[in-house]
Amino acid sequence: MLLQRGALEAAVLLGEHPSVFHCHDGHASFLPAIAREDARFVPQLRESRMVVTIHNAGEGYHQEIWDPKVASLLTGLDAGVIAKGVLRGKADPFLLSTSYARINTVSEEYAAELLGERDAELAGGLGRAYRERGVPFTGITNGVDGAAWDPRHPERTGLPSGFDPGTGDLAGKHRCREALLARLGPRAAVEHPEQPLFAFVSRLTGQKGVDVLQAAIRVLARDGDCPPFVVLGTGDAAAEGMMHALVRDLGGRFAFVAAWNPSLADLIYAAADFLVLPSAYEPCGLADFHGQVVGAVPLVHAVGGLRKVRDGETGFSYGNQDPSTLAAAIRRCVRIHREEPAALDEVRRRAFREIFDRHTWDRVHREGYLPLYRAAGA
Repeated sequence: MLLQRGALEAAVLLGEHPSVFHCHDGHASFLPAIAREDARFVPQLRESRMVVTIHNAGEGYHQEIWDPKVASLLTGLDAGVIAKGVLRGKADPFLLSTSYARINTVSEEYAAELLGERDAELAGGLGRAYRERGVPFTGITNGVDGAAWDPRHPERTGLPSGFDPGTGDLAGKHRCREALLARLGPRAAVEHPEQPLFAFVSRLTGQKGVDVLQAAIRVLARDGDCPPFVVLGTGDAAAEGMMHALVRDLGGRFAFVAAWNPSLADLIYAAADFLVLPSAYEPCGLADFHGQVVGAVPLVHAVGGLRKVRDGETGFSYGNQDPSTLAAAIRRCVRIHREEPAALDEVRRRAFREIFDRHTWDRVHREGYLPLYRAAGA
């Protein structure tokens, strides 16, 4: 609350008249109501447009206040104002802000899910409340700065060797894999250079599908066709325990680093042939973008923002969220890597080009957010 009021106070004290207040997620989403209802701010900020972007509507992300009376005390807003945003008995800024701002989320597909049948599971009834109120709610897929990861410029990215997924020049990618193996050292013997390397770089939580991933890997190991895997991340103690158990049981086909290390993450992305994203739900997904830039072909659960990965064109996808389906999808990737290298190379090239053609921030701003800012003033 201090941050939100501080932003409004700064505008008043500096004599600024911002064209737009763009509020990101629940911890900034009481601001539109305060700006429109608090007499201290209304005269100066009357013409400022308000936009709220929901990056994740899952449990724990709403930043709701458990008691509407307490919400009134903390925000300085009248009880009647707070009542506009009560959802499941709590003051929910994602709901309250609909009376004062334009609302969007970070992909078209996630917006559709929140307004559809998965609302109760994904957003606790927020989508239903939006539908009932006729709230204009759109999705704008995030952009990325692909240049920050571009493997053609190792002097900028810090990779040990450069390569170009857009032309199929992958010699440097193989050297990145060698550097990764050297860096992992005795923690793993996942060389197997004739086999594709699969990677999972993420928080180890239920949302990210870590339970399904570990079960799928066990299916593959049981059947004797598990490719080499490397996992980087921290999270739930139980999930980390699953990963340690795989290291113990898979005899050199599985490496796990229980840490968050950005430079190691970049090296894993660059070294991997496939990036596995088995999320239970995903508002947008940025890891698939990173994988596409460095030639780590994304294999995704076709859900939410991950639906932007087109199966057989810019990556691979699977439907049912269960271990056997994911295991089958991994086997498919291994087979294509072995039997259809030209087809895989075309997927890699197309995926690489798409980031720079369709998903730059310049394009997202021009085609997505500038029109939304204009609509916020309508």
